[in-house]
Amino acid sequence: MKYLIKAPGRTGCHLIADFIKGSGQAVNGIFENNHDNTPPAFVEILDNKILIDHSVDVPNNTSEYTLIISKRRNKQELLLSHMVSGVTSTFRGKATIEDLVDVYQYFGMAKDFIAQHLLRYVKHYEEIKTLPWANVHEVFMEDFLTDPSILCTIVDYEHKPDWSHLESEKALNYKDCFIDAQQALFVAKRICREKGLVNE
Repeated sequence: MKYLIKAPGRTGCHLIADFIKGSGQAVNGIFENNHDNTPPAFVEILDNKILIDHSVDVPNNTSEYTLIISKRRNKQELLLSHMVSGVTSTFRGKATIEDLVDVYQYFGMAKDFIAQHLLRYVKHYEEIKTLPWANVHEVFMEDFLTDPSILCTIVDYEHKPDWSHLESEKALNYKDCFIDAQQALFVAKRICREKGLVNE
C-alpha cells in the first residue's frame, strides 16, 4: 500500500507518518514533497512507503494510494503557527526574545498572503476527496494528539499508550512568540473570517 498524507504543514503530518510506520505495517520509507507547482510537482512513490505532500497536485493513479488529509480544526491557530514557523524557521521548542520582535513585525507584512495560501489548500483537499482513492481518511491534529487511537482507522493497529510523541519536545507555540498573543489571535480571527477560513 502507498500512503499519501496531504497537509499544508503545521498539522501533525509527521506524527501521522510515524504512527503508521510504528504500527507494524510493511513501511520502509517516509518521504516529503515540499514542491508547490514546481516541476516535478508530485513525486511518485513505490509500495509500502509514505509520502507527505505539501503540493496541490495528485498522483497519476490515485487508486494505488490511501489518502490521509491532515487538518486542524482551529484555522486561526493554524494561521499563526504558519506565521511563526515562516519567520523563525523554528518548528520545535521555545522562541527567543529576538524571535518575538521579528514575528511581531512579520505579522503585519505576511498575514494576508499566508491566509490565501492556506485557503488554497482547504479548497484543494475538498476537490481531491472525490477522486478514486484506495481509501480516504480525514484527521484533525487537535483530536489525535489527545486520542491517538483515532489514527487506528487508517491502519489495523491497536494503539500503544507509550506513543513516542507524548514524550518528545513540543512544537513551537505561537503564544510564546508574539509580544501580545491575545492581540495576534484577535487579528487572526478577523483575517480568517475575511478570507473564508472556517473552523471545523
